[in-house]
Amino acid sequence: MGLRLKKKSLHAVERDTEANRERREQFAAHIRSIPPERLIFLDESGVTTSMTRLYARAVGGRRVQEATPGGHWKIMTILGAMSLNGIIAMMTIEEPTDTDIFLAYIEHLLYPVAEARRHGGHGQPECA
Repeated sequence: MGLRLKKKSLHAVERDTEANRERREQFAAHIRSIPPERLIFLDESGVTTSMTRLYARAVGGRRVQEATPGGHWKIMTILGAMSLNGIIAMMTIEEPTDTDIFLAYIEHLLYPVAEARRHGGHGQPECA
């Protein structure tokens, strides 16, 4: 039959209600009405040194040796915003993102850039 085992893509069952389908359609219509050059896309990504793989392939059933930090785990978060013209505001911080960090990113980096762009400037933040 050619069937393969694949990971499922799960979503909340509430997403399938008629009311939520209508909300998504209205949202999509609203987004389509905004000129693409006015859109700014935000993304957050993080990495931690504890994200090392616990399993690996080895020849002949041998163990795979790997060095990792001895309990000195580090976390790095990257917040970024981009427009059709590329990246416009980027920030890295050595801790997990929480509300205070995200609001500081918006207030001190993204908002000034967005305001400058709205008023016809390039909107590139000054680097200290």
